[in-house]
Amino acid sequence: EVDALVLETTSKRPPFNAIFNRITQLFANYQNWAQQLSETLAKPPSLQEIVALGEDFFGNPVLVFDRNFCLLSKCDFPVGIEWALHPRTQERTLPPEIIELIRARSSRGEFGRSFLISEEYLPHNVRFLHFNRSNTIFTVAVPELTAPLRTLTDDALQYLAHGIHNILSKSNFHSGHSLRFEEF
Repeated sequence: EVDALVLETTSKRPPFNAIFNRITQLFANYQNWAQQLSETLAKPPSLQEIVALGEDFFGNPVLVFDRNFCLLSKCDFPVGIEWALHPRTQERTLPPEIIELIRARSSRGEFGRSFLISEEYLPHNVRFLHFNRSNTIFTVAVPELTAPLRTLTDDALQYLAHGIHNILSKSNFHSGHSLRFEEF
């Protein structure tokens, strides 16, 4: 029941309209990205197309791992991880100590929530999301290479993970050798 709201700002703080415009821009960016993701999922996309949309939005590379932590997505960025090879498939996988750390953190945290592994263990801060639904298990990782991870919201990462789940559940050919062997 108020006709006007008057905010007094000091000279050190940006004016209200600058803050409002920035917040509006954030919502518009998220809405545009969600629309692009929906349009891409409407056609039969590849895993790499969805990963590219995530990379454009987050400003950092997006890595997708199968249930054995073998890399499913193409990675052109030097992320500084010393890859190991999976013993049966010879695919690039995370080192065993990092895999154990991810499993410990994902079992401790809230189910479906992302968690951060800091530079203490990896060359960069990396946000992980472990996804488990209807026999499709994978992990999404976003290393902090070019953009700060503080701009990466849990909801945006979960939204991307749902898009990846959509692709992996439709076709086993996208999900890597180890997933296909385990489904056998």
